[in-house]
Amino acid sequence: MPTPDASGAPQTAEPSPQTSGSGALCPLNGLPIADRAVASRPPLLVQIDNDPVARPASNLTRADIVIEAPVELDMTRFSAIFLCQPTLGLTGPLRSARYYNIDLWRQLHLLTTYFGASNGAVARFSAVGMPGVNGALPDWPWFQRVAGRIAPHNLYADIEAFRDSFGRMAALDRLEGRAGAMRPPFVVAPTARLHGGRPVSSVEIQTSSTWQFGWRWDASLGFWQRQDGGVPTTDVASGSSVTAATVVVQTIKEQAVPGDPDPGGNPRRLQLLVGNGAATLYADGQAISLRWSRASASDTTHWTYMDGTPLVLRPGVIWWEIVPTTASVSEG
Repeated sequence: MPTPDASGAPQTAEPSPQTSGSGALCPLNGLPIADRAVASRPPLLVQIDNDPVARPASNLTRADIVIEAPVELDMTRFSAIFLCQPTLGLTGPLRSARYYNIDLWRQLHLLTTYFGASNGAVARFSAVGMPGVNGALPDWPWFQRVAGRIAPHNLYADIEAFRDSFGRMAALDRLEGRAGAMRPPFVVAPTARLHGGRPVSSVEIQTSSTWQFGWRWDASLGFWQRQDGGVPTTDVASGSSVTAATVVVQTIKEQAVPGDPDPGGNPRRLQLLVGNGAATLYADGQAISLRWSRASASDTTHWTYMDGTPLVLRPGVIWWEIVPTTASVSEG
């Protein structure tokens, strides 16, 4: 496989592929899939680097859902969910897991794939029994560093070889069993109808004085186009711009994790994803106010319109933005 260049609402416990007139649909985002069997393989949640030095990443456009959350200094990192689409070449760069990965596993029952974590995070992963594939350990053969990128932004994974190893490696199969049956984070249906909304052409999210990203609505294509720091986000593997049919911005509280700073002395963050709060749906060039609630750590997040109607999304790639209350979100 080619390596990247240097340019660098709760679901049922065991969802099955929906069907349409043309075949099966991806249980994560409702898009058609050529092979019904792919939706039965283990879904992977992969930690992907978003440091400016690591851009552009590879295979972001092949993820079914991407979750973006803040880390130290309110920079952000991607947790990309791979299930229904084949990846192209190597995927990455991979980076370390964070405390919020526990919440994502408890909600979604995905197998977390990452490269290292802080001692405090590893201890908490172990304490709660979170299964994961840590590429920093010698147990797993699908990880490699590539030329033309500087460390630590040069670690990539062969997702297709990883997938082929299920059913062949007992240790990997045990982790899959511990992860549990996948629970998609959103309800998706071709018949979904949006509830109201206000027209917007862009949304800008600023989590700190130096960290800004957002989305531009392209009416001709019917997609939101991703931008980081005002620069369009691209994917090395596919050669395409990173786009989404739907962007959901969830506003949450966060707090510093005591006694576990990063190597630069910056406190790591703990996202408070149990509780309730405000959210915004961006779809079809509109912004629509939502509410989110999650009763306990073992529950999924429940999304509703302001009148209490459950949220149902239209098919398409979804980006889930987890944004602290201290961030600035502006619409154009």
